[in-house]
Amino acid sequence: MVPESIHDFFLASGSASGALIGLLFVAISLAVSLFALVPGHKIGPAAAAAAAGGLAFVAAALLSLIRLRQGRRRDTSRHAALLVGLPDRPVNGGN
Repeated sequence: MVPESIHDFFLASGSASGALIGLLFVAISLAVSLFALVPGHKIGPAAAAAAAGGLAFVAAALLSLIRLRQGRRRDTSRHAALLVGLPDRPVNGGN
């Protein structure tokens, strides 16, 4: 049970965390996009490196979720569905 006095703290912490994670994905997308503008370089290796990093994150998150699964079956399946769906999202709006 969470005391009522720190409810606003958790609300602000969750909001800030979500905003910072969103900014992280924007920064990664911008880095790959800017790399494509460098004359004479191809975007393939940079896109592959960004994709590998993203897939490694999803794999690590799934492993962590499996380890922490102690009897919370409903929450675990919902979180697993979120993590499996993450790689399907297009980078840079699908361009």
